[in-house]
Amino acid sequence: MIKQVLEAPPFGYHVKRADQDSDPGMIGDRVITDIINAELVVADLTNLNPNAFYELGIRHASEKPAIHIARAGIVLPFDNIAHRTIFVDLADWHSIENSRRALTEMATFIEQPAVKVSNPITRANAVFRMRKTADSNEQVVEALREEIARLNRELKSARSGGLLEGAIPSPPGMPNPAGDD
Repeated sequence: MIKQVLEAPPFGYHVKRADQDSDPGMIGDRVITDIINAELVVADLTNLNPNAFYELGIRHASEKPAIHIARAGIVLPFDNIAHRTIFVDLADWHSIENSRRALTEMATFIEQPAVKVSNPITRANAVFRMRKTADSNEQVVEALREEIARLNRELKSARSGGLLEGAIPSPPGMPNPAGDD
């Protein structure tokens, strides 16, 4: 499913699993290098493998995009529950199609030039930068900007996933976060 979506146009990624590398060097070194340097990482959290979470943490620290995916019914650990995850039931055609659509939407969103990666590390780094800022007004504005961006992403995702029906008007003078004009 991942290869089918991400190798096809408009994306054209070269998709490979970490264990499919033919480099004769150290496996761990190669995996970490790939995780840090890849344009996009799709982390399969299905088996709750500690290595997968460790590697995902490395990816988060790189402040580059990662998409989380897991088998339907998996209960993710506390630290990962809040992160948007694609849950797929590989025995259900509709679930697979919905997951393909979700993966396409996430990858499309990630490829937008102005996208900023959001994960626990990027959010913590933003707080650290904000604390270093001398101007308290600038701190408040930056915090509000980040929260509005997060809410816009969630609203857009909820609308595209069919979770919201109808239009939710934007307040006067504010751009429509879902892009509906």
